[in-house]
Amino acid sequence: MHLRVPTFTKVTCLRRILNHMLLNQNQSAHPSALFSTSAIKFNKENSNPNSTEIESNPFFNKYKSKLQHLQSNSPNEYEARIKDLADRLKPKKVDDSSKKLQPPQTVLPSEVAKSGVGMSKKQGLDSIMKMDLVCDKTAEEITQIWNEYHNGKDCVYAVLKTNVYQNLMIKAKECPVFVYAIPRNEGFEFILSQFDQNDVYFTQLSMFQLVRENAPPCLTLNHYTEFLEDKGIVLMSGKYDSNVLKREMALGLVQQMSVFYGLNSRYFELVYRFNYEPARFHYQELIDAVKALPQFNIK
Repeated sequence: MHLRVPTFTKVTCLRRILNHMLLNQNQSAHPSALFSTSAIKFNKENSNPNSTEIESNPFFNKYKSKLQHLQSNSPNEYEARIKDLADRLKPKKVDDSSKKLQPPQTVLPSEVAKSGVGMSKKQGLDSIMKMDLVCDKTAEEITQIWNEYHNGKDCVYAVLKTNVYQNLMIKAKECPVFVYAIPRNEGFEFILSQFDQNDVYFTQLSMFQLVRENAPPCLTLNHYTEFLEDKGIVLMSGKYDSNVLKREMALGLVQQMSVFYGLNSRYFELVYRFNYEPARFHYQELIDAVKALPQFNIK
């Protein structure tokens, strides 16, 4: 941020004086408490109602002589500045709708961005498994088949129990966006995630800030719910961009998601703040939480 050195003209001095009067108020006091119905006017003939209120300001006497000088030499400027300050001090009407904090608005990756790294829209589970050959298998057998199929491939995968998946989807609907920190060299890189129904897209935060929906995902997770009702499991597989993430980093992101969105997670409050109270979200607090996770040494 660039700062300009002020020129100390009469206008600048008055602005600094009036701002100082505002900054030194008791911050807990309601603006209306700064006003009074009685005050001594500088110039009774040329005064306006605003000066009556301003002159009763508790910090007014400190700058009384300077304000008197400005009023004498530049009455128009004085009246304009007094009116401006009075407007700033007036109690503001609170619109109830403004109290409802909105989640940060992000944009899902475009189809072009997803296809650019081989992450186009998923197909059904039948594009991966022969459903007629596994439909009579138990949940444990399907889990074993799923794990053996993905073992050794450049991907991440998991099998979620019904309660784990349902908890994830409930929290994802409430807080669809979050940011994760992964160790990178001597620092951290932030990865933005966003849920889109059963899919989760991860992209570099710096890239998203630059090109928005054209930011290519560095990791995409797909959840297949075909066995949710009768087997009580959900199959997950994820593709990652090896130019951005190592497999261990992609796995670390999945593990972080399972922690921050997990059942009875003590970290979900951070997720909530990121979505609804961004002013109270601090990246250092996120980093400290990540450092406390068992998988922190993944690089």
